[in-house]
Amino acid sequence: MSDKNVFNFIKVGDNILELTAPPSDRTLYVKMAEILQDPNPLHLDPDYARERGMKDVVQQGPFNAALVYRHITDWLPHPWCLRRLKLRFTGNVFPGDVLVCRGTVTKREITESGVQIGFDVHEENQNGEVVIKGQGEAIING
Repeated sequence: MSDKNVFNFIKVGDNILELTAPPSDRTLYVKMAEILQDPNPLHLDPDYARERGMKDVVQQGPFNAALVYRHITDWLPHPWCLRRLKLRFTGNVFPGDVLVCRGTVTKREITESGVQIGFDVHEENQNGEVVIKGQGEAIING
């Protein structure tokens, strides 16, 4: 969590501190399938995934999106400062992949509600392949 005073000095073009996750762990896919009530074999059965052209099972999208949300809410002074986050999945995540979230400030404006921050964000794997990209907005109250 950032000190809200930092946002008084942030400028367009500044980078958001990056977040790196530990390698993707296939054993967590089973737990996520139970939580989501999504027994899709694409996430659980390596043979099934390979028959469909994948190199291995695919990590569930909510795992990937949650990392982006954590990246942004760790950066903001409070999670509730996040007003909007629109994400698009652009690639798959496989067991062993190491994901890194990065972002850039695209807007900073003083409003009656506080400092309004716009940003672009993306998540990429260890090969630099973007698996999620998006845009968001936050308001930091003075």
